[in-house]
Amino acid sequence: MRLAVTEWPAERRGAPGVALVHGLASSSRIFHALARDLAPRFHVVAYDQRGHGRSDKPGSGYGFDQTTADLGRVLAATGLARPVVVGHSFGANVVLEFAVEAPERVAGIVLVDGGFGSMAERMDWATARVALAPPRLSGRPLDRLLEGARTRTPLGEFWSQDVEATMRSLFEVGPDGRARPRLARANHMRILRAMWAQPTTDLLASVAVPTLVVAARPSRPTPEEAGFYELKKQAARRIRRAGPNVRFEWMTGVHDLPLQRPSELAGRIAAFAEDAAGDR
Repeated sequence: MRLAVTEWPAERRGAPGVALVHGLASSSRIFHALARDLAPRFHVVAYDQRGHGRSDKPGSGYGFDQTTADLGRVLAATGLARPVVVGHSFGANVVLEFAVEAPERVAGIVLVDGGFGSMAERMDWATARVALAPPRLSGRPLDRLLEGARTRTPLGEFWSQDVEATMRSLFEVGPDGRARPRLARANHMRILRAMWAQPTTDLLASVAVPTLVVAARPSRPTPEEAGFYELKKQAARRIRRAGPNVRFEWMTGVHDLPLQRPSELAGRIAAFAEDAAGDR
């Protein structure tokens, strides 16, 4: 397995580390603006998870045993000793599982709009595999896909060069200009099945390292968002009763907070990471 890794060295030797793990059908490009804000004070590392971006794309091995092992190899290869590890969306599930299995390898974790609710508690697998299946995008012109994202999704409200570059990183483009997702549909479904089966609520209750949960709160919830937002509020109440290791914070914005509010999110991660580094 070859994994594509990007590093942002800190300005001083021996600075604490921060590792960034992206979500399902995303890529490490989603973190570039966030990493630029963190890099002066931290040694920052991001990578494309298996099946995604520029990393290898095997036809099997998408359970949490494999994805957490990938994270461990990235930490070892980049020399990050007990960093704060940040996961967004599905990446938060990977980070949470890693921290529970190997707490000695992290100083703390940050879960960004993911990793705090068990999917199986909300729906059975037959429902999940239909409701959460990816759209069929292969064969469409990339320019048309980008225009659709800009005009018909919440990304359009804060479209920028970073947003467009992130969207481009999700596709391979043929000579005819037509695109296909870098994450194959079959592998997407393998990851989704692993997420559905993960006992996320139990893992969060047992985490032994400092943990910050940052949940996106829509400024004006749409009917499609209302149900998920209510689940987040229930999770917030449960997490606040979980104990001293886990802290819950709201952040106004859409699910893709690393793209929409990279500087604000970086500030929260930096404050948490500095506290965690002081507790080593």
